[in-house]
Amino acid sequence: NYLRADGVTPLSPRPLAYQILPTDPPTMQPMTSGRGETNMLKKILRENELVLLGEHHDQGIDQELALRLVRELRGLHYNLALGLEMVQLQFQPALDRYISREVADLAAADEDLRRSTEWDDRWPFPFENYLPLFHWARQARVPLVAANTDSEAQLKVQLSGFEGLRGAERQRYVPDVLGFLNYTNQPGFKMYADRVIRRSFEYHNETGVLGPSPDPNLFFAARVLWDETMANAATKWLEEHPRHKMVLLAGSDHVKYGYGIQARAERLGTDYYNLRRRDGKFRVASVLLNPTAEESYSYIRRLRLGLGQGARKSYSRFLADYIWFSTSPRVNLLTRMLNPRDAPYDIPEFNPIPSRPRLDEGWNNGPTIY
Repeated sequence: NYLRADGVTPLSPRPLAYQILPTDPPTMQPMTSGRGETNMLKKILRENELVLLGEHHDQGIDQELALRLVRELRGLHYNLALGLEMVQLQFQPALDRYISREVADLAAADEDLRRSTEWDDRWPFPFENYLPLFHWARQARVPLVAANTDSEAQLKVQLSGFEGLRGAERQRYVPDVLGFLNYTNQPGFKMYADRVIRRSFEYHNETGVLGPSPDPNLFFAARVLWDETMANAATKWLEEHPRHKMVLLAGSDHVKYGYGIQARAERLGTDYYNLRRRDGKFRVASVLLNPTAEESYSYIRRLRLGLGQGARKSYSRFLADYIWFSTSPRVNLLTRMLNPRDAPYDIPEFNPIPSRPRLDEGWNNGPTIY
């Protein structure tokens, strides 16, 4: 049998799905095609209320892979919603209208959605890339949830910092002000800001999109507002719909290394909205789609799986919890790969490896080599 379970997709000579394990140094645990991948999706849903899919907005293969994964996740858990970084909060009524089929004709509904979300003015990537996702959600009646900061508020912060947001407007994006402020003092976040947000500023500055003499502090303020808004949009919606789980589709830069959306959603879900599971925590999984060595900040062709070294390892987070490729990855991209399994490891039972670090957890087993 040289085809996957769908009878169409060829089996990959190297696995497509990987779990990152907290060994020292971290390792990649590949899943066998078919059974192993399905068991990994089951584990992700069983252990988490929110699943982050980190995509590349300009790569159509990422949206195709996202559709495949969301469709499979919906098959495992009917009450599933799809959150969208691409749509700003103010346009939630447009998404509701689209899913409710208020406009019956599909082509007319697509055009209404594009116009009503002001897609061409507010999101610089092709609307057509996301249409298969929207069509599937409409057909399956899967709720679509707007997750991004409104441009008007984002511009105020870019020009004036957080002082530009006041009262109800600030509450709309940052309801947990104290938690939001304390979060930036976490040692792990400070490392993340230096390694991830600073590099993002440098990249955008080099492209010229920030204009002449941009202020890195204002860029930082706008970036963390963006992440906080998406984390809050997801957790707030889940509080209002307790029987649902959510997949949030967002840029890989907001998902990788944990301190963008993931840890913020864990904080909000656990401490602010009190969406605690039996273990006392709100769990969030991160899945990177088609990651590259360059975006992992690796100095070689292989993926870098963590940022911290030495003492910093105690509060470092992984590149992601899971990685998924559309096609067989290059062998020199894979880092410390183990033999394929039919099911992912249950980390708490995988001795002597400790559980992956959260905001207040870590391990201290000496330096890690990356």
